[in-house]
Amino acid sequence: MIKTLKEENSKLRNLILKTHRLASAGEMATGLVHEINNPMQIVHGYCQYLLRKSHAEDLPREELRAKLDKIDEQSLRVAQIINNLKSMVIGGDEQLLENSSLKDIFDRVLGFYFEKMKLMGVKFTIENLSDSTFLQCKPVLIAQLFSNLINNSFDAIDSSEEKWVKVQISECTNGVTIKFIDSGKGIPNEILKNLFLSFNTDKQEKGNLGVGLSLSQKIVDDHNGRIQFLGNTPNTCFEIYLPKYQSIQEEEEEEEEEEEEEEAV
Repeated sequence: MIKTLKEENSKLRNLILKTHRLASAGEMATGLVHEINNPMQIVHGYCQYLLRKSHAEDLPREELRAKLDKIDEQSLRVAQIINNLKSMVIGGDEQLLENSSLKDIFDRVLGFYFEKMKLMGVKFTIENLSDSTFLQCKPVLIAQLFSNLINNSFDAIDSSEEKWVKVQISECTNGVTIKFIDSGKGIPNEILKNLFLSFNTDKQEKGNLGVGLSLSQKIVDDHNGRIQFLGNTPNTCFEIYLPKYQSIQEEEEEEEEEEEEEEAV
């Protein structure tokens, strides 16, 4: 009986996580129009140029190759954006822990936002991002976590005159602390008191469902980390701590203890 309830609870928990992740990915997908449209415009332009030149006998081979290389490069960019989005929607919670490069995760996430940053005029910087920093994590979920916080920052500073987002990374022996800071001036008190609850948002008019931070909390908890809003700073700041290693052995021992308790009941 107890075991059945735990199994049902686990299934419900995974379903809620997946629903939240899909809703959050849907919010992010609405902002990908420019990321895909720009490379496709480039591809279209080069194709039109080559079609006009197709009857010319003096089209230099080097020029043809250069244009085709650009078409190939931009096509691959669109494919990468779509594949990254797909990976963030499908199977993240079932993914196994991997020893993942923090830089690779950030590179994947930022690939969604280059055009948006240009259009918004946002200055984006990352401090102390090292090639040698690795986390034992589910990289799809960590990418979703970072994307949620970046989306929050972009929404918050959309109407600001000064637009910047800064990520500060500090590494210690056992973990990594990551701060997401933007040029916003904080969070309203009525939002702050229920900050990490689902559907708690002041951005409904933008189509934002308010699931990003609740999902972020869940992802951080599942990685035995911490997430908090720092209210004693001049600008909006979220701080995340993620351990470098997950205690798989301890989890297995806990499961064994639970099974023994169930058998005793």
